[in-house]
Amino acid sequence: MKEYNRIMKKLGWWLIIGLLLVACGGEEPLPTRMVMAVVPTVVPTATITPSPTATPTVTPAPTSVVKTPTPTATPTPEPTVLLRAAEVSRVEILGEPDEAGMIMVQVEGVLPDVCTEVVRGVPRVEEKILYLTVETEREVAAVCDVIETEYVVTYPFFVGNLEPGTYALAVNGQSVPLILGEEASLGELVTINDMRFTVLAEEPVRVEVWVTGRLPNSCAELGEIRQVQVATDEIQLWIPAVTRDEETDCGGRGPRFEHTFDLDVSYLETGVYTIYANELEGSLTIFL
Repeated sequence: MKEYNRIMKKLGWWLIIGLLLVACGGEEPLPTRMVMAVVPTVVPTATITPSPTATPTVTPAPTSVVKTPTPTATPTPEPTVLLRAAEVSRVEILGEPDEAGMIMVQVEGVLPDVCTEVVRGVPRVEEKILYLTVETEREVAAVCDVIETEYVVTYPFFVGNLEPGTYALAVNGQSVPLILGEEASLGELVTINDMRFTVLAEEPVRVEVWVTGRLPNSCAELGEIRQVQVATDEIQLWIPAVTRDEETDCGGRGPRFEHTFDLDVSYLETGVYTIYANELEGSLTIFL
């Protein structure tokens, strides 16, 4: 019994000590049951922004350039024949137009060598001027003696469709008058030595022409003067001589003469004009 009391007494003290320890916080904590809370790992949803699709750089395949061969220029063959305008010294109209409206034009001149020959005459008409271009031909490779040779050729020229009037026939720079539809012929042209112009301040403007020269024989006198505008700024005056008494001996040198006449400027404009009196050349300035 005593032993029991002693034990119980010890147990009581241990109980009191235990309570004191508990009250003072010095008691050893009871083993704690560890509850592991499994927190689900939230994998953040990643917004995947797609990388911009890079446009692939397509390197074009090298284009095969087909070179068109440059055509080889065909060399122009060197001419074997040389064409030139003939040198003309004299032009004459043979008679009046025939029933077919043709006149015959005789041309005289000189060829430069024995290899050159006259081959053709090319006619054309421009207003009051009849042109006849006489051409010569010569082989380029020909070896020729340089001996001048005279020639005389005759060509027909159609004038049947031209109005009556005075025309100029120009052959390689030589010019002669042609009168159509009139009975009187122009006659032989006189030699003109000098020519002067006087512009008179009148309304309309008048231009006087003074000429001096020599008649072809002692029986000749001046005939009707003809005026033709042969180009835009060129005027041809034909001053003929007419022999009135053909039965009289008119041999010998003709007398000198002076003559004044009016130039027709009614159709001209202000400008500078070249005036030809037969073969003599002069210049006239007109202010209208």
